[in-house]
Amino acid sequence: MIGICAWIVLCSFVHANLEDEKWCRVKTERFDLYGYVSKSNLQSLADYLLTFDHLTNQLVSSRISQIQELRIVAFRTRKEFIGAFQQENFIGFMHPSLRRHLIAFAMENKVESSLDLAFHEYAHYLTRSRIDDFVPLWYEEGFAQFLSTTKIRANEAIVGEIPSRQLVRSVTKNAKNWRKILNSTPPFDWKQHDITDNYRMAWAITHFLFRASRFEADELEAKREQILSEVRLGGLPDDTILRVFELTEEEFLHELVSHLKNKRSHLHRIEVDTTGLNMSVDYSCLSRTDAFLLTAELLIQGNPNEALRVINAGLNREPSNPEFSVLLTFVESDVENRFEEARRVLIDHPMNVNANIRVADMLTFSCMQTDSEQCPELYKSAATLYLTALEQEPYRVDAAFGLGISYLKSDRAGDGLNYLRVAYHRAPWSPRINLFLGEAFLRVGLNQSAFKHLHRAYLWENDDLWRRKAAGFIELL
Repeated sequence: MIGICAWIVLCSFVHANLEDEKWCRVKTERFDLYGYVSKSNLQSLADYLLTFDHLTNQLVSSRISQIQELRIVAFRTRKEFIGAFQQENFIGFMHPSLRRHLIAFAMENKVESSLDLAFHEYAHYLTRSRIDDFVPLWYEEGFAQFLSTTKIRANEAIVGEIPSRQLVRSVTKNAKNWRKILNSTPPFDWKQHDITDNYRMAWAITHFLFRASRFEADELEAKREQILSEVRLGGLPDDTILRVFELTEEEFLHELVSHLKNKRSHLHRIEVDTTGLNMSVDYSCLSRTDAFLLTAELLIQGNPNEALRVINAGLNREPSNPEFSVLLTFVESDVENRFEEARRVLIDHPMNVNANIRVADMLTFSCMQTDSEQCPELYKSAATLYLTALEQEPYRVDAAFGLGISYLKSDRAGDGLNYLRVAYHRAPWSPRINLFLGEAFLRVGLNQSAFKHLHRAYLWENDDLWRRKAAGFIELL
């Protein structure tokens, strides 16, 4: 799942200094894979993921030309993953980001035993790297589960295996709640139902949309596209599904259960042809400094106290390293100290990309939520910093996004629109980019384009504040 997963694991916490492990990297054309497992296991995992990425083109073709950077981190064991993030509720996640996407998960003793979890999280990445439009949460989770069962053999892959009895029980148990599960909008309230049954209901319906036996593959694909298209325009998923399949609620649930019981229709076979696929990898091990930085970045969101320990240990080793100092500004408890630390790093390292972006983000953070008299000058100062970062790393989406907002809010709507379009081109999945891009189109009088992006922002956004902003702009149309 994105940020949280449905596997419940009950183990005792294990505390270990991850930065002291021998971290290595497999670099491919699609992702960078990090781990402190054996070289053979890390390379084998990379091969499986490259093949999985390739064969899924047949199920979800890419509509995005600019692919964002992806970092994958494989923990050696479940216990070490749980210990690192100090929780017992999940053993894998995919975190989307304007900087780079992150997948992290726990491995098993055998690489093959880890693939269902690895493929599940990678499927979430696919929805961020190949689909340029709104995908409902239930569909994304169901799709991730659908792909997670992929079994890759020598010349073919098998997709679609399901635990039929479990899914039938979940559908039967949640028959009265299936509409509520599908129609929930961000923030999604999993607490309304048993979380495991929510996943299973999403999995069951998505599996039906891909493998319902009484329809040809092309017909099913057309129905899926029609359903998603209507939902993107504001249609309720439950009503849309019933209308597209021309079924009553009772007929749909009956047909869904019949489909789950019909095991002959479950499996989809895909020929594995890696001809022309670049399977070359570059294997190397990280320096101590890079191992500290990787570990700190990984822990910042899930375990900030442990991240702080690692950052301080890194600063003790290298007091003048600006990357540790920038990371410190994300975990320092005092907000004023965070900003002063970021400014100090920028003074000492005026061309450091991350320092420029961090200070610019901090200058504009409050203004993005509430305007004040100081905001125009703050946006102008931030624009200079974002430009400095982009001159050195032209593909930094976060810098292009920040610069677009800064120009937009500095009465330079046309320039802002240009940079926001650049950011959108590379990260069309981002609700925040869609929000400000919609505002920019509104400012220049392109109302149809404004509505498209503001509506996406409203559908995708998890934060009520930003959803209200999107709704407010839509009212102006």
